[in-house]
Amino acid sequence: MIVVLLCAGGAEAFELPEEAFLLIARSAADPCSICAEESMKKAFGILEKAYAPGCRISTDGDCLFVKPPGEGGLDLALSCYPPKGLTEGLQDNEAPPAVSFLFHAPGKRLVGISEGDFTRPEIVDAYGKARPGTLFRGRVEIVRYPYGDRAGFNYFKESGRLRIHCRVLELQPVVP
Repeated sequence: MIVVLLCAGGAEAFELPEEAFLLIARSAADPCSICAEESMKKAFGILEKAYAPGCRISTDGDCLFVKPPGEGGLDLALSCYPPKGLTEGLQDNEAPPAVSFLFHAPGKRLVGISEGDFTRPEIVDAYGKARPGTLFRGRVEIVRYPYGDRAGFNYFKESGRLRIHCRVLELQPVVP
């Protein structure tokens, strides 16, 4: 379950930030609000480094992008999420956050996403025609979202959802 991350330091194998996801899961279940807030702060620090604007993430091998079921928006999930190490580390009352990469296009964007961060129309059209569950090899670039919890993402506590803002650079369906 490795994807490739390309940031200013060059390309490297990238393990999903399981520690951050575990901290979020623990925070959601923690009855101590101060403890939960500290866990979220630590998780956000890890996520801010992992999903910094300008970083590019490429899927390969066993970990692909997937069009989630029931999504009416422009979200991609990862087929390797949640990883086994994360699920094994959870207690009975904890659940991993739902994680998706939200990309933007004219007419389907959030206020604050600049035009230069839109996904090309042909990629948006191909994604729109794909059925939920379709697997893709692809490459995304994390984009800045000025109204996020940090520069490149939002976490929605009520639904337990982490949305990472991106622009899709490449998206190729995987034919079984």
